[in-house]
Amino acid sequence: MRSPENRNPLPRPAVFPRVNPTQEAAMPQGDKRAYTPKQKRKAQHIEEGYEKRGVSKEEAEKRAWATVNKQDGGGKRSGSGRKG
Repeated sequence: MRSPENRNPLPRPAVFPRVNPTQEAAMPQGDKRAYTPKQKRKAQHIEEGYEKRGVSKEEAEKRAWATVNKQDGGGKRSGSGRKG
């Protein structure tokens, strides 16, 4: 336990969430419109594999989309110079 003389006499500053102006216009979380049909099929296939291993439907879906995002870098991305 710290002795009273070692305590910082100044209160901690209030912490406010940082707001990015570009995030306000972003799609809500869970919206899959930004994905190609191929990415959606890939996520469905991955999800089915997790469910076969005994993972709950909700957790399997989360893991599947996380995997697609990691492999493909998110929503619709195609063309030269997009990867990086």
